[in-house]
Parts: sequence; structure tokens; C-alpha cells
Amino acid sequence: MNCINDQQLFDFINNELPSEEHEHLEFHLNNCSDCREVYNLKQEEINWLKGSMKDFSFPLDEIPKFIFPEENKTHKNRRLTSMIVRLGIAATILILISISILFLDQKKRNNIELQRIQIEQEMLITDMNEAWHERELIITQTDPKTGKSEVFLSSEIGK
Repeated sequence: MNCINDQQLFDFINNELPSEEHEHLEFHLNNCSDCREVYNLKQEEINWLKGSMKDFSFPLDEIPKFIFPEENKTHKNRRLTSMIVRLGIAATILILISISILFLDQKKRNNIELQRIQIEQEMLITDMNEAWHERELIITQTDPKTGKSEVFLSSEIGK
């Protein structure tokens, strides 16, 4: 015959078993002296624990109840709304700073490109002035595929 394990025994003592299983275990306890001995020991332990707990029990009216104070819901909503507004403002500021940095970077790039073009034009004008003073011919060649123009002096053609 299968003997009762500790979990089944505690469930039996606490009346936490379905009726069929309860009846089966009750029948087993009546017929098995080893399980009945364990049951009696556990029952004594439980009774001793229950008795010792009475010495420490307090009347319910002596135990103070702790109640969490209810927060005013409108106050809570205001705090939440205030926090959302602050986060929105912070996000907007971050977005504006990012956009301004991108704009300034693009403006800086455009200024550098303009300066490069101005330097090229000044160099070209200087070369043309020298060519004029030396009575050289200025030749412009345009690539039909790219549309890019190149300027040559007559003295450079022979080189």
C-alpha cells in the first residue's frame, strides 16, 4: 500500500483535499499504523503551535490599523500634467537646439564653399591680368559631356 507523504498529510489535516481523496487517506490512516503514528505526531505539533500562538495573540482592537492617506486625485492629475508639460518643453528645446546646430553647420559649409569659389575666381582674375600684361592669349575649353570649363594661357599650351 502507498503511504501518505507530508504534503498529503498536511492537506488532510487542513481539510484541503477533495472529498474522495480525503476519504481515501482517512481509510489509509485507519489501516496503516506507521502513517497513523506520523499523523498523531503532526497533529500534536500543530495543537502545540496553536496553543503557543494564543500566548502571543493580541485583541484586534489593540492593534492599530494603518491606513494610507488618500491623495487628492486632482492634485495627482495636476502633478502629472505639470510633469508632462515640463517634459514637452524640454523636448522642444532639445529639438530646437538640434535644428539650430544643423542649420549653423550647413551655413558654415556654404560659407566655406563660397570662400573657395571666391579664391578660385581671384586666382583666375590674377592669372588673366598677368596674361593681359604679358600679351598672352586666354583659352577657355568646355567639356560637352560635363559642362565644366577650363581656362588655359597660351604659354601653358606648349608645356
